[in-house]
Amino acid sequence: AFAFRIVAPSLLRKLRENKRGTLLYAEVEDALGRYFRLLDADMQKFANLHETLGEAVAKYESGTSTAAANSAEAAASNSASTRSKSLGGNNGSPVAVKAARAILVEAMREIAVVLLACGEMQRRALELKMTTQRAMAESNDGVIAYVSFTKCVDFFEEALHFCDSLRKKHEELHHQRMRAMATAAEARVASSASGG
Repeated sequence: AFAFRIVAPSLLRKLRENKRGTLLYAEVEDALGRYFRLLDADMQKFANLHETLGEAVAKYESGTSTAAANSAEAAASNSASTRSKSLGGNNGSPVAVKAARAILVEAMREIAVVLLACGEMQRRALELKMTTQRAMAESNDGVIAYVSFTKCVDFFEEALHFCDSLRKKHEELHHQRMRAMATAAEARVASSASGG
């Protein structure tokens, strides 16, 4: 991850300072290769987080269903003590659990948006790589391959910014997960205290 952040600024300096000169294609290809690997790693992190959140949502949904079933049974038996225990249960207040679930579902939606954005950046990186390779292939001994330095600068500047955005977004989503867990935990504590 850090390799791209080290290589890209150096390449950007060369591109900005040498707009009408030449640049080794290997340097551009190396930076793009590092970016592809970084994007793959980031996408895997978000996919893993999405899976973790999905498991938590399923757990909360199961808990809410159990609490609702217990509550209905308590009402049918018209037992106040049973009703009190069933509303508390081990999963906390259904309202609080639903709130925690809502936080997690929103985080999962945001991850889906992030993954789409990552896919788009991968597409653009591949397009830049193919454009550069095509220019190299079409050149000959008497003609230097032409590649827009400005286009490369724009892409790598955006790629660096995107990397920072992904890091911040991952931290933000992790905090959302912790907030949802805290909400559910507080509800369990409160319901246990009121039930016992």
